[in-house]
Amino acid sequence: FTLPNTNWKLKLVDSEETVATDGRGVNGFDGATGTIWHTQFLNGSPPPPHEIQIDLGGSANLNGFVYVPRQDGSPNGWIGQYEFYVSTDGVNWGSPVAAGTFWGLPSMGPQSAARQGQTSLRDGPPHRWKRTAYRPSNRQGQQSA
Repeated sequence: FTLPNTNWKLKLVDSEETVATDGRGVNGFDGATGTIWHTQFLNGSPPPPHEIQIDLGGSANLNGFVYVPRQDGSPNGWIGQYEFYVSTDGVNWGSPVAAGTFWGLPSMGPQSAARQGQTSLRDGPPHRWKRTAYRPSNRQGQQSA
């Protein structure tokens, strides 16, 4: 079961690249594998952790999420470690409902990496969710999704 993203809205993103490329936060959940959310890298590179908060536009029971790294063949910005939070009010997030490492993504290639990024969640129903990326899988400190 896939949750339609038609009512999703960007609540917060701590960093996005909008000068050198279209790396806006909304690209991280637009459903198009040809677009990405990328943290700033031109004229600065804020260090991790990086965060994106998305308002789902209503309550939903979430059983998991899929992280699809950029599909252009570049591992730059792939997320290494993550925490996934849910909230009913967008203010109180509590403890992460999922946390982990997308191990080995840069060496696996885009198609394998997309399958590797599937994670189950506990708890629900959230109205909003956020993802915090703690350690990028590359050494430049950038994130993309």
